[in-house]
Amino acid sequence: MAISKKKKPTKSEMLQMIGTLALQVERMKMDLWNSDQALNLYLDMKGDKENFKKFLEEKFPLDDKDSKKTEEK
Repeated sequence: MAISKKKKPTKSEMLQMIGTLALQVERMKMDLWNSDQALNLYLDMKGDKENFKKFLEEKFPLDDKDSKKTEEK
């Protein structure tokens, strides 16, 4: 029984796949940007932007362990 070789993708197929991935990344970046804009507009409408920032700072405190290492170097 002979083992069949796997067909490798051609250069043009690889370029097409890379282009498709790049397009998907750009779409995701735009979706993220649009979501960020919508959240900012909502917070501006509600007038709770500062309260929301305080809530986030309390809920997720900054953990800058790396900054100490950088200062030492």
